[in-house]
Amino acid sequence: MEFENMSFFDDPSGEKKIHTLHIVKDGEEEDLSIDKIFDKEKYQYFIGVTYSVSPVFVNTYLKDFQRAEIVIGMDNDQVKGAMNELAKNLKDTILKQIQGEPIQFYEGLSMGSKFQLDRGRLKLWVSASHVIHSKFYLLWNDEGENRLILGSANLSNRAFDSKSDQFENVVLFDNSELFHVYLDYYKNHLSKVLCDYIPKALLKINAKNFKQVDGIEDIDASEVFILSNDVIGQIKEKGAVDMIDDVRGKIGLGICKDRIIAEMDAISNDRDIIKRQRQDRENAEEVAYEIVHEAINKRKKEPTIKGKQTIEAQVKKKIERIVVKKAEDAGGIERDALYSKTDLRNTRNNVTGLFVPSETNKSNLKPFGRKASKEELLRSLKTLHNYMEGFEKYANDYTDDYGKRVFESILCIFTAPFVYELRNQLAMEENRLDIPQFIFIGGEAGSGKSSLLSIMSKLVGINKGDYYLWKDLLGTRGNSQKRDRIDRIQDWIMENNVNPILIDEVDNEFFTRANYGRDFIVDTANVCIRRYEPYPTLIATTNTKSYALPKEARRRSYYLIIDRILAKSQKSTEFFKEIYERIDSTLFLDFCYRMASRLESAEDYCWDNYTEENSFDFLFNTREIFKEYYKETETPLPRYFPEKKYNDDTEANREKWANLYRGSKELFKYNEETGHMFVKITSLDENYRTFGASTGQIYADALPQEVCVGSVHGVINIELYTDRFFDWIEVENPYKKVSFLDRIFGR
Repeated sequence: MEFENMSFFDDPSGEKKIHTLHIVKDGEEEDLSIDKIFDKEKYQYFIGVTYSVSPVFVNTYLKDFQRAEIVIGMDNDQVKGAMNELAKNLKDTILKQIQGEPIQFYEGLSMGSKFQLDRGRLKLWVSASHVIHSKFYLLWNDEGENRLILGSANLSNRAFDSKSDQFENVVLFDNSELFHVYLDYYKNHLSKVLCDYIPKALLKINAKNFKQVDGIEDIDASEVFILSNDVIGQIKEKGAVDMIDDVRGKIGLGICKDRIIAEMDAISNDRDIIKRQRQDRENAEEVAYEIVHEAINKRKKEPTIKGKQTIEAQVKKKIERIVVKKAEDAGGIERDALYSKTDLRNTRNNVTGLFVPSETNKSNLKPFGRKASKEELLRSLKTLHNYMEGFEKYANDYTDDYGKRVFESILCIFTAPFVYELRNQLAMEENRLDIPQFIFIGGEAGSGKSSLLSIMSKLVGINKGDYYLWKDLLGTRGNSQKRDRIDRIQDWIMENNVNPILIDEVDNEFFTRANYGRDFIVDTANVCIRRYEPYPTLIATTNTKSYALPKEARRRSYYLIIDRILAKSQKSTEFFKEIYERIDSTLFLDFCYRMASRLESAEDYCWDNYTEENSFDFLFNTREIFKEYYKETETPLPRYFPEKKYNDDTEANREKWANLYRGSKELFKYNEETGHMFVKITSLDENYRTFGASTGQIYADALPQEVCVGSVHGVINIELYTDRFFDWIEVENPYKKVSFLDRIFGR
């Protein structure tokens, strides 16, 4: 056979192509977008039976149907094996009510979806009495056209994303008799066992909120209703009661089997089994995490999976002594909140979509952001200019290029609350990593980084000049103190609070120790680019200039060098103190309005701007807004205004190699035959390792590709283009050949 030796995953050309989303429509493979699968332009009505559904999916694809019903079933894996299966399903349904899952789902719905929920055009169902393991979707219109969708995909963006690493199959039947079979099955059987997923008490609150609203355009978004803890408690209580009452009613109607009563009476027998299973699972899961994480050999230049014998010994040792780690509270540190609710954005009514808790009632939110007058903008820009003048006056060896780096960090803080939205403008998940979530300002102590952080805090106005000290975030659990600190920051990042996390004096160990900064940055960024919910940006200072993170971590962060020492004097201290007192959030409030306006009309703006060096400028729109400020106030663009993205990561690498050449010229060997230079990279200290990499590998990774002849990995001697290398490190090329005319005329 012609394909006898060919993998089914291989393209005949040799390129491996794996399609995780497999769509078949009427017997033919097709590539359909989510909009086309759930075509609300063609169909008016929708019924969906699924294991799970996300509020984002409802807001985006389902709320505009004239009527949509969604049944949230349960994967049978959650209840199988229980002696009392029906009672276990009831217990799990009540557990979701107690844990507030329906409340969280409701809060994730847009105002439009909540309005549809109130008008009965959106229904969310669950079954307290039966385990629903079905999965199908029905769409139809008044003209008699219909669609049946079968397959494995739940109602989530990830399930229907062709670029996801999650395999799903979707089968569509248009105008098929099967549609009526499934519709009859839904109406005559499945629908009989359903009850409201959203608790009735919460539905009443929702109805009250929309009592005076005729249409979605009439909704007043100036304040957002926040459920108090007392109200949430009452909703949970009534939700649990509703589940029990529903089962009682269905028993009376003969829909629910009588045996559920006996199962409810005997469910305590399941409890001890579940406790043991849970403990065993926690122990096993901890070991599984460790095995996967430690299976990588990081001592090699390119990380690989360890050999079979090494892994066997490692696994044996871990399984023999399973240790369950118990997280201890290291002391709560509250963060001031800035919430992003894009569904409420309406810049025509001066609503940016950003909100802060009301000072008089924390349960209510008030809009954040407003347009400033020309006079206010001029005053704010002048204060900012005075601050920049302080660096010109008191920073050693100040240049405008240096001032641009300071101003660039200010542009970063302005952009920070919108980073998650800017990422979502990029269709490709991989490209979203080009918008850094972590900003590091590095350099010498005494260069004004801490005061810069404080100024940035005052410009935003949420923290009023405050920030966190790295050392103060340390946990209290002995050897786990540093792990606690990272866990705390990760928890903050997973919150829907876009207030930038400002941290001062991150220590050198974070950047250089294996499994510390690298894992934190890469793992966190990889999770966040798949999230559509809001999350914050971290901006931190550090006194280290080494910035020895691996490439994958450097890509997900932005590094700015601010290292010119500020002169210490009574005059300089008073100067910066006066500026600090005058700084306020007027400019940032206006910026929020302007950026929100751009995002509201996203199709009219460029979001994927790349520089000539093929570097993604995530601050492009921020620069454009600031240019508007200077134009509107009739102020010249300052000399220190950065018109392109800086790459001080590259600058640090250049300095690293320049210093290596100046201090260790004997490592560089020039070859007359090729005109190239060779560096024996293994001559560098092989005993010093950072992230499992030798010093030689760190230096190799710091080289730009254009100066290298071939690969820098797995070689003893790195081959360099001589002229390009010396141009890069900005050192005169001692091997440059001088022509006869050049020697005569001194050229």
